[in-house]
Amino acid sequence: MDWLRRVLISFVIFVSCISLFWMGSLHSNEAPAPAKAGKPPTKPKAPPQIVLAAVGDVLLHERVYNDARIDVERFDFHPMFSIIKPYIEKADFSFVNQESIIGGTTIGLSTYPSFNSPVEIADAIKDTGFDVVNMANNHALDRGEQPLLASVSYWDKLGLVRTGAYHSAEDRTRIRTISKNGITLSLLSYTYGTNGIRLPKPYLVNIINKEVLKKDVAQAKQRSDAVVVNLHFGKEYEVMPNPEQTELAQFLSDLGVSVIFGHHPHVLQPPAFLTGANGNSTFVCYSLGNFLAGQQNEETWFGGIANITVRKNNDGTIALIHPSFLPTFTYSKNSENYMILPLDQVTQQQYPNAQNRYDSVVKHMKAFIPNLDIMQAKKD
Repeated sequence: MDWLRRVLISFVIFVSCISLFWMGSLHSNEAPAPAKAGKPPTKPKAPPQIVLAAVGDVLLHERVYNDARIDVERFDFHPMFSIIKPYIEKADFSFVNQESIIGGTTIGLSTYPSFNSPVEIADAIKDTGFDVVNMANNHALDRGEQPLLASVSYWDKLGLVRTGAYHSAEDRTRIRTISKNGITLSLLSYTYGTNGIRLPKPYLVNIINKEVLKKDVAQAKQRSDAVVVNLHFGKEYEVMPNPEQTELAQFLSDLGVSVIFGHHPHVLQPPAFLTGANGNSTFVCYSLGNFLAGQQNEETWFGGIANITVRKNNDGTIALIHPSFLPTFTYSKNSENYMILPLDQVTQQQYPNAQNRYDSVVKHMKAFIPNLDIMQAKKD
């Protein structure tokens, strides 16, 4: 019987092996199970950035504010800005130099050489989309301390950030900052002088002084990612920056200032990139010309909107990218119908030399930055 038991056991083992072989063959013909899908790799966040826009001088001669007059006491400047408004609003922060004070009608309006403008110009500036107003310029004390303080109060009432003029010593020590998209900018402003008028109080208007600049910039850098400086400097009607301008701009670049917006010459001077002592980059607009004024010199009819994008890299450093410029033209006919127009939209009827002047402005503004992007209103 032992031999029979051995035969049975051998038979069972044989059948089991055949079964396992057959089952294995079936499984080998099946498609392999798909691998479990993993999570797609996360894309790194794009560095945050903000776009700054800046224009030159708003200097209201009598012919300009009379054109805005509704009656003896009231004015409306909104129509003068209506066409250019979309190009101001699209920036994250827009800067303007309000050169004539806005003491209003109560102290009497006045024109060159001692300006005082209606407060309604400030209303139009706010409605146009400006965020920051420079008050440090040579006309700040044209009508004395009280009209300047009235201007300061009115800008504060409107909620615009003002720089360069102050109502107290304590106010002067407070560095203005603006923030968006995780980027904070400190704002400083200075002028070469106040037309020979002595400051009644030292804090009223910031005067260019290298020791003061050095101290202010150092404090500003502690409060922000980048520093923006408004400078009222240069010589009137000179179309290229002079050595004093270039030297002061380089001084600020060496201190670590990122952006400089210049005004006072009332004509356009080409922008440039500078390299600071620590390898940092500085975008400087030496002069942005007139944005709205009633000067008769043809060169003063041209201005523009300068744009620069401030990017905060992942390591915290600042990059300045995409510089661009939209040329503008102050249009009027017989001292009426003042309007700020994109220069490429000006017709031959409005200004017979429009196309030639546009071409020359573009060439001029690219003198230091050949790849400066010239914005065209017709395409935007």
